[in-house]
Amino acid sequence: MKIGLFLSECGEMVSKTIDLEAVAKKFNHLSTVSIYKDFYAPENTVDILNQIRNKNLDAVILAGESWSYYQKTLNGKFLIRRIESEGIDPNRIAFANLKEQIALPHQRDPKSATEKAILMIRVELERVKRLPSVELIEVAPRPSVAILGTTIGALISAQLLLEQGFKVHLFNLEGGDHYLGEDRDKLAPTISYVETHPDFKKYGN
Repeated sequence: MKIGLFLSECGEMVSKTIDLEAVAKKFNHLSTVSIYKDFYAPENTVDILNQIRNKNLDAVILAGESWSYYQKTLNGKFLIRRIESEGIDPNRIAFANLKEQIALPHQRDPKSATEKAILMIRVELERVKRLPSVELIEVAPRPSVAILGTTIGALISAQLLLEQGFKVHLFNLEGGDHYLGEDRDKLAPTISYVETHPDFKKYGN
């Protein structure tokens, strides 16, 4: 089984305590091992998906946030859907909660935290190897929708439509990316979701 391990610093909340480089070395026998500041920057999401595709992975371990985090946040849900769209069985996606279960409670003991992180990931490795596969049912795509303009409202509308399975074509009528101004940081999760979505296409500058 070809397995990829992706490690997140979680905005340094993990990497301040856990030596992720040492963890990565322990698993260099896997098909691919990568460390990211977080998984949700568009370039990091694209890199993860490219590695899944190029390495022809059968399973993925996301080490950083908890499973519940991915269920509760837009970025988390989107990342899992994208991973599944690359052909990864849902039972072959594992989560190692390094932040809440290890990094935060063991801030004064980095050595032990690193050792525990390695053990936790080993458990998840066994999980993806042993769990049965899930039968997936393909659903027919929904129609396409055109959105005119690149305002914040247009971006949010695109997000909601993509979540419902629509293909979205956004047309920039005035030039410039209005939603990439001073509100970019607040909108970062939505921007990442929309701009990296396979059913989204933007026309114009």
